Amino acid sequence: MTEWKVIHPELTNELQREWYNHKFTAEQAKEWIDIGLKPAECLFAVYLQNILACSPEETLNFVDLETLRVQHQEYLQSRDTNYVPRSKYLVVLIWLIKNKMS
Repeated sequence: MTEWKVIHPELTNELQREWYNHKFTAEQAKEWIDIGLKPAECLFAVYLQNILACSPEETLNFVDLETLRVQHQEYLQSRDTNYVPRSKYLVVLIWLIKNKMS
């Protein structure tokens, strides 16, 4: 069982609470951080897990994290405006791949 304090040196108590408040266990947070997310990227993990329905392992199978970070920023912008993200096709592609693999 993973303890919060050993996950990453930059994982402060405040960041730990954010992961916990978004229903991540210490082990789940560690899995996301281990694949390259920063301790402060809890909302990015929420997006990957809940919006794209990807596990940490699946995330790395589709595209690189930088592409997904750009897509996440576009998603955040689209929630507040009528902005249409350029990478909407990537979301569809990931959905199609995931559902075809099932």
